[in-house]
Amino acid sequence: MIPRNLHISSRNNDSRILVEALLRFARESDGYTPLPKQTAQYRKLITTDAFVLQAIHSEPLPAIHLASSDGAGLELTNIIPKNVSSITMEEYNSFVEHFRKSLTSFSRRNSLGLRIKTTSGELTLDSAISGPKTRKRFEQFLAVHPTSKHAHDVRRLDIFICTAARNAKGTVDVNRLKRYLREVLTWCEDDAEWCANRVSTGLEVLEASRSF
Repeated sequence: MIPRNLHISSRNNDSRILVEALLRFARESDGYTPLPKQTAQYRKLITTDAFVLQAIHSEPLPAIHLASSDGAGLELTNIIPKNVSSITMEEYNSFVEHFRKSLTSFSRRNSLGLRIKTTSGELTLDSAISGPKTRKRFEQFLAVHPTSKHAHDVRRLDIFICTAARNAKGTVDVNRLKRYLREVLTWCEDDAEWCANRVSTGLEVLEASRSF
């Protein structure tokens, strides 16, 4: 089991509006409460939009931290328990799921139009690469000597990267993909790092090329 990711967005593509929605949710929800002091400290620390709220529906009353990396959405960055030093991965993911369900229900009742996505708590290729077409391309890369770094094998990886860049339904979680290669396929660290870096760099370059 691995920690679930959570991402919040809306059609406005403005993280400030999302922070306002979360503040309203935390104020009006029975299971959560805003933490304004911690929010101010967190925003000062990371110099971007952020919000911290506390889950008061069950122990250990954790503080849920969210922050923006692009000015458009908010990502779950941490869940820190109040009354104990740590929580298990199962507990962490259960708080993520409770928060997702509660916020989704609140958004629907109040017509906020929030889009809330979470990843799986299981380390699978499906959880690293969403979208069957994009995932199929990576499976084709894996099928024949993926760690050889031969030109033909690298080309298959590059075809996957191009497919991922073009396919809006095929998002790639590079960190999760690297963990999948290391922990599930038992690749060595160097090979997994090489693959993850090429995927990350390739996606960044193709994204930048769209502005020209």
